[in-house]
Amino acid sequence: MSKTPNDFLEARKDAEKRMACGSPEPTKLLRTLPWMQIKTIPELFQQRHIDEEVSKGHVQELARAIKVGLRGAHQDNLAPILVFWIGDAWVCVDGHHRLKAYQWVDHPHSVPVEVLRGATMERAVQASLGNNAKTQLELTPRCRTEAAWRLELAGGYSKTAIAKLVGVDESSIANMRKALREFKTAHPSSDPKDFTWAHMRHWKREPLERDGKEATVRKAEQLLRRVQKHLKGVSPEVLLIALDLRKPGMVGELFKAHGEAMARTAYQGLPFEAVSSRAPENLEF
Repeated sequence: MSKTPNDFLEARKDAEKRMACGSPEPTKLLRTLPWMQIKTIPELFQQRHIDEEVSKGHVQELARAIKVGLRGAHQDNLAPILVFWIGDAWVCVDGHHRLKAYQWVDHPHSVPVEVLRGATMERAVQASLGNNAKTQLELTPRCRTEAAWRLELAGGYSKTAIAKLVGVDESSIANMRKALREFKTAHPSSDPKDFTWAHMRHWKREPLERDGKEATVRKAEQLLRRVQKHLKGVSPEVLLIALDLRKPGMVGELFKAHGEAMARTAYQGLPFEAVSSRAPENLEF
């Protein structure tokens, strides 16, 4: 999913308000809940970054594993969904795709849950990072660094604490703090909470030019030198088909990227021209 650190911080603030104004956590021992009663706050608890096709495929795989018995889904088919009382509802902390799978098959019974008892908001966010069980999609290094960046912007954490919570090196946190200081100096009127760590890394690279050319232009020229001999006499139609065979959907992505490049003047009001808080989510770091 797509979110900026500000989305995360606002969602956490709203959740803390609901906890403060809501009712105490129910004391009844829960092992199952109707899936319809489990709410989601993906901006806060969905730490994984996955594209729509991967997400859909994973949900379908989980849905096929659901076996319905007299008392609902068997406990050993899918791991229990980790839930947290937020003052007025049970919220999914870990297991968003499992929850979606139950919804996919319109599961008729209650589903297995594990309750995060008496936990603070900090503990719930930590638990949302999960342990990468076999029923989960991998929590990639990118997901972990983005989570670390959100915690750094939230404030109140030491480098050691963030590294332990998220599972990244302390040197990565140090790099984030350095980038944050540089950004605030260069753009004092801009809020870094509007930008992901991928955006910030992109900002650190983009302003640098060599021989008057942007990094993306240099990379394009390098690619052209490698493939130009194979493009002689190839019609645009054949090239488009070849690209789509290589990666279905790539042609649509190229048209989208071309449109964004042509609309680059829309970025003039931003602190750095080539990237915005709505920049493509596939920025790598």
